Amino acid sequence: MFILHGTEGSGKTWTAWRFIDLVHDKFTDIVYIDAHSPEKIAYPPRSCVTSQRLGQRDKNIMEYLEGSQQPWLLVFDNVDNPNISLIDYMPATSHGKILIITRDRDLSFLAWDELPSCRVSGLPRKDALQSLSSTSQQLGACLINEEEGAPKLVKMYHEKRQELESSNTIQVVTNDLHKAVYTTWMISFERLSPHAAQLLHLITFIDYDRISQDIFRRARENLAEYTPVIQFSEQEIDTENWVKGFLDPFCDKEGNWDSQKFLLLMEEISAYSLVEYDQASQTYSQHRLTHTWARTIIPDPSLARARIARILALSVELDRSTEGINFQQNLVTHIDEIIRQVQEIDVNNAARYAIAYQEGDRPEVTLQLHNKMLEKVRQQLSEEHTSTLGIQTNIASTYGELGCWAEAEELLEKTLDSVKRTLAKDDPAVLAIMSHLASIRLVRGQLDEAWAPETEVFGIPQQNMTPKWRALICLARGQWQEAEALQLQLLEICRDALGEDHLDTISYMESLAETYVQQHQFDKAETLQRKVLEARMAILGDKNQKTMNAMHSLAKTLSGLNLAEQAEEMQTRLLALSQETLGLTHPDTLSNLDALASTYGEQERWDEAEPLYALALAGRREHFGEEHPHTLSSMNNLAIAHIHLGRLEEAQEVQEHLILHRTRIYGEGHPDVLTGINGFAMTHLQLGELDKAEELQLKAVQGRKEALGPDHPRALTSMHNLAHIYMKQGRVSEAEELELELLNTSKRIYGRYHVKTLDSMAALSGIYQRQGKLKEAETMQLELVDALREAAGEAHPATLASMSLLAHIYERQNRWSEAEALTKKIDEHVETIMAEPEVAETEHDEFTG
Repeated sequence: MFILHGTEGSGKTWTAWRFIDLVHDKFTDIVYIDAHSPEKIAYPPRSCVTSQRLGQRDKNIMEYLEGSQQPWLLVFDNVDNPNISLIDYMPATSHGKILIITRDRDLSFLAWDELPSCRVSGLPRKDALQSLSSTSQQLGACLINEEEGAPKLVKMYHEKRQELESSNTIQVVTNDLHKAVYTTWMISFERLSPHAAQLLHLITFIDYDRISQDIFRRARENLAEYTPVIQFSEQEIDTENWVKGFLDPFCDKEGNWDSQKFLLLMEEISAYSLVEYDQASQTYSQHRLTHTWARTIIPDPSLARARIARILALSVELDRSTEGINFQQNLVTHIDEIIRQVQEIDVNNAARYAIAYQEGDRPEVTLQLHNKMLEKVRQQLSEEHTSTLGIQTNIASTYGELGCWAEAEELLEKTLDSVKRTLAKDDPAVLAIMSHLASIRLVRGQLDEAWAPETEVFGIPQQNMTPKWRALICLARGQWQEAEALQLQLLEICRDALGEDHLDTISYMESLAETYVQQHQFDKAETLQRKVLEARMAILGDKNQKTMNAMHSLAKTLSGLNLAEQAEEMQTRLLALSQETLGLTHPDTLSNLDALASTYGEQERWDEAEPLYALALAGRREHFGEEHPHTLSSMNNLAIAHIHLGRLEEAQEVQEHLILHRTRIYGEGHPDVLTGINGFAMTHLQLGELDKAEELQLKAVQGRKEALGPDHPRALTSMHNLAHIYMKQGRVSEAEELELELLNTSKRIYGRYHVKTLDSMAALSGIYQRQGKLKEAETMQLELVDALREAAGEAHPATLASMSLLAHIYERQNRWSEAEALTKKIDEHVETIMAEPEVAETEHDEFTG
């Protein structure tokens, strides 16, 4: 670690960048972080990383650096805030180099090298001459605009220098270089038009980098339609009127925003080098020294701060276009700067800021703002006012994002009790809260209250439910075809209203694709998922988590299409991206590790899958704790790997812990608990413990029917597994009865060609053969062969396997000629058989379902 310290403007940052320029080839990764505020450190922009292998969050960056064995350089600039503990943000490793740039020479105690620090007292003569450019440019601009020429300008310079020496501003000016530059800035500032001076006042109180015209344009466009959460105070009314008066001159006669007028005003300011324009990002920035100086010349800083705070609030909007997302991500850095400067935020501003933080994936800050708003709104309005209820609903939503489902449900129940006392049952606000509460209960597995045909859902008449909500309920109940119809309707509406490439359209595509996957319509799912991935790549890049989620979904679908190599290639690429972007121990990396293990499992490569599952479980235990849902999911996956590797006692031990944890968290009837019981039963079956297997599987069947409904896919899976246990016990007639019920249900729900229907056909055929009912077996096997031919074609391995079993049934009836003819047909596809040696099995055991 090395400390570079010196006074403001002495050239510390310039020196550091010269050093980086000279030695950049010696480091694989260079990370530059502006450390003047906690928010700047916690949420550094992507431009701070010279390597494309790192992400945007400090934790992710530090995790990556901690795990990297390559040489890296981490630079903390502007380390001047005594309230920031920089040690908290440093990687816990002895690898790499850290450079700290600060005005505080006492920070030298942090360094451990032989020469731990260096004071930059001033630039070398050559470099000092170069640094005169700022002063020269301003004086040149003044000279061009000064009719009386240089003599008057020199006189003005000396007058302003004397004013500077005698003013309070001298307290922040520490050397002659500052005095010279500050003097020229004061001359430049006084030559600005009043409107330009006002604009400079405003941008001084937001972040000094990436100041965009869009902030002011969006604020002006949103001004007319804005409705405050609570009534404006007199001060807020004055601020609102001032903001309107300031923004109106940027509009044409029709009231539309005129970009040229804004650009001309910024050109006036930049002509004096008070701001700089970046062509690539189309944004403006100020030098830190300019930024600091400008705050010293404002007569009433609190007034200017309130005005720009209002403009920032007005510029917030729910725009999910690519441009909108990029704008919101940039906007929160300016809001961070405002929040850092004020003790208390106006409720009306806080409401808008919360939206920006929500869109910027900062739920912790969103929650803080909403809680502060709630307290004030309750005081000024009432407990049952619609604004109070709306904030409570937003808090519950944020709790959900943070995984605090119990807190979310409790708050919504309280909110619902309040609104029922004051509003009609069918009021939109009541319906919205009810829907939100129901969705949280769905997540928590309380499905019995979420949907009942021809009745009300928490008091919501079905005719009042939106297609989006009805689709959610259908998905939770496993009613895939009904969900598909609703999702297609929503997708078309969204396409017509927003266009093919809008993020909401992409989200609907993603949901519909998942419904296709649930119905094993993998070809339809693949088409949509490729569109989703292409759009996410174009809008967000390949290192964004939503893009990586799209890659993960497509990889799973490719596995379903038996394209194992393509699936593995995509999962491997995804894992590498995640490790590079987020670090090995990040939760999303662990999810991708788990997904790759699942891909190996689908290829029966359990010896490769098991260590990955174990690694994911260890990482999740450390990151989330023993009883987090992700940790428990990894336990379940590891148990599956143990089962397939024949290590059944180890699997039992893991499954027993899993059931205990889930029961303690969710209660006995929760779907996740029942999933564990289902898997535990099948492990006992593998061990030959048939009575225990039956006892557990009966519990799973009954529990799933009660929690999910008798027609839910998971309930049907447990029934299928119970029939399999009956067969092992020799209770063939009971197995037959159960499989017949399953077949009729599957045909009704899924249709003739769904995998669950085909599984039941295959199971029944086997049962009939076991009973010696060869005619019934033949009929069922013929139906199965016909269905497979229509669904997959005659050359498909599963079809050929079913044809082979049918030939065997013919042989058992001494119908040799028919068996021989069928065998010849199978032989015609011998190349397919050789290419796919593992044909479909007639028995289908699900340990996870």
